[in-house]
Amino acid sequence: MEFWSTLWTVVFVLCLLIFAGVAVYVGVGAIGDIRALFKRMERRGPN
Repeated sequence: MEFWSTLWTVVFVLCLLIFAGVAVYVGVGAIGDIRALFKRMERRGPN
């Protein structure tokens, strides 16, 4: 029984780490997209 408890704990922690990594990756990409959007808006000027 100890084996299964350890196995699922490791799987759970691994999934949390993968999720955190993907969340950071997506967040950084989104920040870059938002900056690019604002730069394009600045170049177009006020309407």
